[in-house]
Amino acid sequence: MNQRSISAIWVKTLCDMFSHEGLCISSLLDIVGIPEEQLDQPDRRFSIETLTLLWDTAVEISENKHLGLNIELCDRLVSFYQVGYGMSASQTLYDAIVLMKNYFAVISNDTLIELKNTRDGLWMYTDIFRHHHAYSSRLEFGTLMTLRLFSWLTRQSIMPLAIEWECPEPDNCAIYQDVFSIRPRFGQPANRIKIRQSDLDIPIPTANTSMYDMQKKYLDEQIARLGYTSVYFHVYNEIFQHLKNGEPRRRDIAAKLHISDRTLQRKLKLEQNTFSGVMDEVREKLAKQYLADPTITLQEASQLLGFADIRSFYRFSQRILGMPPGLYRDKYLNH
Repeated sequence: MNQRSISAIWVKTLCDMFSHEGLCISSLLDIVGIPEEQLDQPDRRFSIETLTLLWDTAVEISENKHLGLNIELCDRLVSFYQVGYGMSASQTLYDAIVLMKNYFAVISNDTLIELKNTRDGLWMYTDIFRHHHAYSSRLEFGTLMTLRLFSWLTRQSIMPLAIEWECPEPDNCAIYQDVFSIRPRFGQPANRIKIRQSDLDIPIPTANTSMYDMQKKYLDEQIARLGYTSVYFHVYNEIFQHLKNGEPRRRDIAAKLHISDRTLQRKLKLEQNTFSGVMDEVREKLAKQYLADPTITLQEASQLLGFADIRSFYRFSQRILGMPPGLYRDKYLNH
């Protein structure tokens, strides 16, 4: 399995943001265990556990749950580096968003982006590691950075039609109205923002076909070098995105990848993987997240994991986690 990881360049952007918010970066990195010189190594990657610890520590030290939720600060930091360069060479905002979806793994392969077109715009779904202390802070900052990137690309103010987040509603929502011009909806089944159709059609002033092709070639090389062209990676992501709608069948995943069921089996075998093995890996990752959140019932967790009934969830938990789901939750929450 490819370790879920994030680029050093993005971690450095976060550290710049934390510094602007008054935190001592050398002390913060010391606590997390990141040598500061590694932030300047372009090929360096950090585990998602390191990222969540960084966020959790920053929020705890600052006592500010809205770290980075500042338009002027995000405008200074916005870039997304090589992915952003490719987006800036795209023809329209829609083309730029599609490129972002296809290559975001270069920045973080733990953040999965899914797009759904509607009559009046586009829903942009974002799945990130859930249920750590600073989850909502990370979600807020990522949403604002994305929207400011869209504004920077188009040289126009891009305001979403809607923002929906999985996290519960906080006591004070006034800050969101000031930053996003709309009030997000909380406690929703997915994290997503909706972009107007008229905004999607806005031309990118810096569009350049030659530059776009060059950046796309570079990103393709990065994706291949990081190992994200493997069949395993694509199967993992497809299962991850669709499991909440019920257990996906192997032939359905094969169809989404535009290959036959037999070819999918063969390619997974060549990579020393199996479809059921990948399914177990996805479920294990998500089960640990859901069981860490006491607001999600065991029945709801079972459904989100695509099980037909809760008994199947219990058998899976016993086999993979070594104990029933309720006992795993008790041990986690009492740790």
